[in-house]
Amino acid sequence: MPFTVVDEKNQVVDLKSDPSFGRFSAIRGYRYFAINETNDSPTAVQLGQMIVEYSPGNATLAFADFVQQNKNADQTEYQLIWLQDPGIGDESCALTVVDRVGAMKPITMIAFRKSDIMETVIMIAPSPDTDALTRAARIAAAKISL
Repeated sequence: MPFTVVDEKNQVVDLKSDPSFGRFSAIRGYRYFAINETNDSPTAVQLGQMIVEYSPGNATLAFADFVQQNKNADQTEYQLIWLQDPGIGDESCALTVVDRVGAMKPITMIAFRKSDIMETVIMIAPSPDTDALTRAARIAAAKISL
């Protein structure tokens, strides 16, 4: 963690709540979020990750679907800004989601696939630190043993 954690949430992902998990035969998933201040603080930074294991070959399909959905997303309320591919795992991408009316903090995420695991590392902050997020994603990928 690049900050002192004030609050954290760790949970097993409900694979039945999102049809894409079932469509790509997700086996199990985990979600973790940590925050450095109270959530309503304008300077609060949240760092999170979601890890999903798929049956063999399906993480590739889930990753491609993630990219396609975001490339085709309606940008009426939110602007998606694609960042340079950080080159993590077998394939990766990075993007920032910006609320067009400025009511929410930007959300920057790095999604990557390594073998049958797809992981998304997310930072929600007034000024996201993409270098810190990339370091966190690289550390996460290094911990995935094949």
